[in-house]
Amino acid sequence: MGRSAAADVYCWGELMFEQDVRQAALFAKKAFESMATNGVPATPPNYQLWYSYHVGQNADLVDEINAAAKTGRPVDGEACASLVQKFVEVEDTSELVSEITDAIGSVTDQARDSLKQAGEDAERFSESLAGFSGEVADHNSDGDLQKIIQNMIAETKEMVQRTIELETQLSESSQEIASLKSELESTTAEARTDMLTGIGNRMAFQSFLDKAVADAEGGNDKLSLIIGDVDHFKSFNDRWGHPFGDQVLKLISFCIEQLVPETGLAARYGGEEFAIVLPETHLDEAVQLAEQIRRDISSKRIRRTDSGEDVGQITVSFGVAQFSEADSSDDLISRADQALYDAKNSGRNQVKRAA
Repeated sequence: MGRSAAADVYCWGELMFEQDVRQAALFAKKAFESMATNGVPATPPNYQLWYSYHVGQNADLVDEINAAAKTGRPVDGEACASLVQKFVEVEDTSELVSEITDAIGSVTDQARDSLKQAGEDAERFSESLAGFSGEVADHNSDGDLQKIIQNMIAETKEMVQRTIELETQLSESSQEIASLKSELESTTAEARTDMLTGIGNRMAFQSFLDKAVADAEGGNDKLSLIIGDVDHFKSFNDRWGHPFGDQVLKLISFCIEQLVPETGLAARYGGEEFAIVLPETHLDEAVQLAEQIRRDISSKRIRRTDSGEDVGQITVSFGVAQFSEADSSDDLISRADQALYDAKNSGRNQVKRAA
């Protein structure tokens, strides 16, 4: 994506912060409505695309979507994917969504606090005027002066009431934005979750690994990577069927996730491949963990719930590599992959460490 397109994306993001908060919430609602109408998944890139469209800051994007609408073609998932690639900087989507929602929430909180303070100040001012009016009434019989002061009190009370009403409106808007933020966070999580197994997907894996490698390059070189592959899974699927194979993948994912520490990440790397990123972990520790997972999976006997038939044993082979100073993310993956290849060639159902 070119810099000009990226500039458009960030431009509308900055402009949004200057808009009225309720207007921002309206644009967000329109974005979700458009995604629902067109049957588009509510992922962060799609949300960013449709928000930008409704804000109207990117004329080329608006023209393309409007042109599609005139022909009666829905801007469906496939069309959105093309538009996202052209107009949205996908790599920064999650960070940008977070920045947008945090900025809206911050602006709302600050404005609400200011209005609350203004209301309290005005109320105190009204009380002061009321006290002053009493003193004047006690010492001055001039009816005109008394009337003027009473009018000032009435106007001040009206101003207090208006401030209270405005604060209520802004509070409601804040609740709407909080709800939207929660929905966006949920959407972001869904975009990084493998829909079958519930663990991280390839996007989550790559993002987590890249950050871990960047941290390791800063001097924290205790980083290891495990890549595992289910043995003979194609033959298993051919014999027992893909739906049953999917259930086995769920079981394997559960076994892996139960043993991976909170500081690490388990992800489905491919069809029957899994990856585990382990910051703060030396190679020996990672090998021990891979061996523990391998034993746990291989100890299970698989049965079909419909017939009770014993399917037998499912095994997984693992390759383990530790980050070295010259490694990129791809280098670390490549060395773990090579170790996995060695495990497969050595008879499967075992753990091999990278050289």
